[in-house]
Amino acid sequence: MWIYLLQSIPHLYYILSAGPGFIVITEIKNTFLGSFGETCLLSSLCGCFGCILATIAIHFIFRYFALERKGKLRYFQGQYLIGWLSIPGIVGAVWTIVTVYFCAPNDITMEYSRQLIKDHYQIDLNNVTYIGSIYFIKDGKGNSVPNEFALLGMAILFSIMGVSLSILAFFATKCYNRIKTLIYEGEFLRLLSPNKSSECRR
Repeated sequence: MWIYLLQSIPHLYYILSAGPGFIVITEIKNTFLGSFGETCLLSSLCGCFGCILATIAIHFIFRYFALERKGKLRYFQGQYLIGWLSIPGIVGAVWTIVTVYFCAPNDITMEYSRQLIKDHYQIDLNNVTYIGSIYFIKDGKGNSVPNEFALLGMAILFSIMGVSLSILAFFATKCYNRIKTLIYEGEFLRLLSPNKSSECRR
């Protein structure tokens, strides 16, 4: 079991992972947002992760276009730039919506969370809201079965993350190879320069 504590002014966020799932908890007794508002806030904080990944991926696309020196930087100007800048926001919004829809409090996570919150934080469940996902649940016979709803939500989030990381890795590799090529070309030209100078003197 891993327990992490995140400090955020003016809220406290608790991340608890135990058994077949996880929950992110925040107290709501001193907030004006209410239970659903805090759920949306928690989800939007998670959405920032997707937004950051998309931003880094776009950054490496830009870097490669700059290193390639084939005029492709024009695709980061004017209306194209607006499109590029909108992508992280769209990814973050989709991530937030998916989190709200699939990870908001429900009967399954409520049962999972109630005792854990009392045991570890001595907090009344009526004074908190949370987002969470339980991957396996008990059926009528007491057997563990996959929670298809939660797994679908996680599959969507991991797919979004996978696309961003794949683009990032692809263009980071191309940047690395291009830099090596530029270094080689620079060394090659430097080695040729004495010969060129001697030819000019002749």
